[in-house]
Amino acid sequence: MNFIKKIFLDKADNEVHKQFVRFSKGRFANRAIARIKKGKKIAIRTTFEYVNDVVKLIIDNCEGNVNVSGSIVGKDLSKELNLEAEHTKRMGVRKAELKPVSLSKSELINLYEKYKDIFLLLNLDCNTCSLKCKQNLPKPGSGKQSEDEAEMKKVDFCKAVFEKDLSEEFIWEKKDFKEAEASHIFVIDELVVPKELENDYARARIEAKRKGKIIRELNIDGEKKVIEKDISV
Repeated sequence: MNFIKKIFLDKADNEVHKQFVRFSKGRFANRAIARIKKGKKIAIRTTFEYVNDVVKLIIDNCEGNVNVSGSIVGKDLSKELNLEAEHTKRMGVRKAELKPVSLSKSELINLYEKYKDIFLLLNLDCNTCSLKCKQNLPKPGSGKQSEDEAEMKKVDFCKAVFEKDLSEEFIWEKKDFKEAEASHIFVIDELVVPKELENDYARARIEAKRKGKIIRELNIDGEKKVIEKDISV
């Protein structure tokens, strides 16, 4: 279950919290966008926030071996990768560009579990589904309209195709539709810092709860709807 669905179903956990660590107070539009088109196959496109969730969705629904390429990006790449890769480092962020390889489902699960706390920008292909990801993360936005924010509106960071209809993972309000999009505005009103961390800025930023709301904007076959959800994550 992806982090947005967890929030709206009152199942927020530590994985959800990690999604909000990078946010301070403010209003952040055009976040966690998912666009779905149904035909002979189900095409799902999302912005970068969903990347690890989409990777997990592929893993859960793949059959047989999976062709894997792409990269893993994050500050913590110290764990042994056990795969051929070209390693680079820029501004403190490490990147491992994987050599194309075929992995079993269990091997792919192990890879996911080891690195799910950073970004898995993986291209995956099997008999029942596929995923293509961009290989560079967008620059952090300020929440104001800018070139970076305009770039984030492009719903093409993850491009997944499934034989099976898994659209309910992103659009659970209605089952039968041809095309749909869900976009979100994150409104962070307050950062609640544990008292014992008030003088430890680094840990306070990571562990503080973000209080506010999420505005979920839906467009399902041209029918628009807005849903708001209070958050403390």
